[in-house]
Amino acid sequence: MVQVSAPGFFPATVQWDGSASPVAVTLKPAVVSDTVVVLAERTATSIGETPANIVVLTAAEVTRPALTLDDALRKVPGFTLFRRSNSLTANPTTQGASARGVGASGASRMLVLNDGVPLNDGFGGWVYWDRVPRIAIDHVEVLRGGGSSLYGSGALGGVVNLSGRNNTLTAIEAAGDSLSGHHVQGRISHRLGGWDFSGSGENFGNDGFFVVAAPDRGAVDSPATLGFTNGSVRAQHGLGAAGSMFVSGSIFAEQRNNGTTLQVNSTHLGELQTGIDETISKNLFAIRIYGSGEHYHQSFSSIAADRNTEALTRSQTVPSDQIGFSTYWTRPISSAQITAGMDGRFIHGESDETVFTASKPTSLTSAGGRNNLLGTFAEFSQTLMRRLRVSAGLRFDWWANTEGFNQITPIAKLTTNFTPLNSHHETAWSPRVGAVYDLAAQWQLTASAYGGFRAPTLNELYRSFRLGNVFTLANEQLQAEHLHGGEAGIRYLNRRVLLSAAYFQQDVDDPVANVTLSTTAALITRQRQNLGGLRARGVDSDALFLFPRMQLRAGYEYVHSVVSSFSQSPALVGKFVPQVPSHTFTFSSTYSGFKTWSLIALFRASSGQFDDDLNQFELAPYSVLDFSVAKQIGPFTWFADASNVLDTRIQTAATPLLNYGSPRIISGGIRFSLKR
Repeated sequence: MVQVSAPGFFPATVQWDGSASPVAVTLKPAVVSDTVVVLAERTATSIGETPANIVVLTAAEVTRPALTLDDALRKVPGFTLFRRSNSLTANPTTQGASARGVGASGASRMLVLNDGVPLNDGFGGWVYWDRVPRIAIDHVEVLRGGGSSLYGSGALGGVVNLSGRNNTLTAIEAAGDSLSGHHVQGRISHRLGGWDFSGSGENFGNDGFFVVAAPDRGAVDSPATLGFTNGSVRAQHGLGAAGSMFVSGSIFAEQRNNGTTLQVNSTHLGELQTGIDETISKNLFAIRIYGSGEHYHQSFSSIAADRNTEALTRSQTVPSDQIGFSTYWTRPISSAQITAGMDGRFIHGESDETVFTASKPTSLTSAGGRNNLLGTFAEFSQTLMRRLRVSAGLRFDWWANTEGFNQITPIAKLTTNFTPLNSHHETAWSPRVGAVYDLAAQWQLTASAYGGFRAPTLNELYRSFRLGNVFTLANEQLQAEHLHGGEAGIRYLNRRVLLSAAYFQQDVDDPVANVTLSTTAALITRQRQNLGGLRARGVDSDALFLFPRMQLRAGYEYVHSVVSSFSQSPALVGKFVPQVPSHTFTFSSTYSGFKTWSLIALFRASSGQFDDDLNQFELAPYSVLDFSVAKQIGPFTWFADASNVLDTRIQTAATPLLNYGSPRIISGGIRFSLKR
């Protein structure tokens, strides 16, 4: 049995006896209007029935030519990490995803799900994008706009859903790159009795590159390197005609050099998951239970003005663990559908530090606590008069920060000062209403209004950090962020074309931002604080064209995101929110017209943005061009990728010295795959 696929077509499976005789295969064109998404209502819904702004990326678009999963997601305008750097060099604490200009700090404002389980780090909210091998991903859904009504804290700015492959028997890929790197990943599955067993894993490493330009480097500068290993196993058993249950486990280890001799970090993480999906009559039930344990390590240094010497200032170890669950029920009722459920996440963690002065340890400090989140939701959707589909949902969340403490032990005295911190709890209602109206054949009007909620992470409450000569303090007094916003748009949808444009406005009360407290020649000190509010408004547009042998995708977003109020520092009102470009544009094409050859091109461009709350450090505009070529010979595919072909210097941070992103990287390799 052989499966054949090509961009713009549904895959086809044919019987093959292994002979040399030709086998005729007919591929049917993919149908955009029938694309099914699950993010909008937690259950399968065609994209034409939802008012939500959702972009779906295929496995081919996720796999290459982008070097990392987060880079692949930048094909969706408005999707950003806190900084422009990708996960090749970005410190994990800045890898929080946001959309539409609501990310005022490094914490994620988007919830990232992998098989229904949050991929966001329990302690910090950031995302380890290299935990999931891209070879194991079938497609990705990206929801821009408030997702809290269904998904709670963390989904304030949207949701990313990673959907795993279920049709690959064996897939192995090996590659090398121009940074003397290696990249090996694979997935294998096997059916035994009534069980499906699968496993996936990945190992990556290279010699890295300098993030500081050559004229500014000193003796302390070294290449920013990354090495990681991940692995997972899963066992799944069918339940009846349409149900299943599974249990899985995963491990992850990562080591980074952050650009100088003394600045390094590492992570070790393990997770267990189990779940059930069951259909009884017209009722669909889904349950997920998960738990994880993690150790994160980070070291910080102060760097001399000539960058020839550095001194260790802090060494951190951050142990954390979490237990979580989610469950929901959905049922169609005539032309309506109702969904209801609840979820919870219970996280414990602390930051244990050794503080150094003049390279000598002077004190031991610890700070931490517990974050407990529990929520319940319900949503109802109904088709009226054939042309109008309306939906309404409401979620209630309860958040408690408890058992907080701060402990300092001066090494010279060996006496511990232990300070218990006040507990804090909040509740939040997150509503959402939406409508889709069919104007005429293939044209639709969409509209929605929503509220959102995000509790501060333990990282924001208790862990301070340093980037270059910028020191950012934690703040145990932080309150939750609350969003209210809406959007209205128009959509054209047929079998091979999807065009959409939407105007949006989102106001965030009490957003957490990194606020500058003082500036000296040697050190900039900031603290995480709740601003009074920020306002992000703009337009995003997307276009997708499916041709017989080609797929074209383009997107553009304009966003005006500014501080709208802050009584403690009125001078910040009207300032642009850091790390939010006003304009982003993306274009990608996938062509498979040369028999077994395929070509991919990707272009991204972004306007300038500010690196700080005072808008003093501006990062220049940039554009990047990527290419990929592949040749398939039976089950083998040879490929070559060129990332940042023009070797564009992308300014990623001002510390206050400018840092730069990935240079041109050439890579190539081979993939072997067999499909069911």
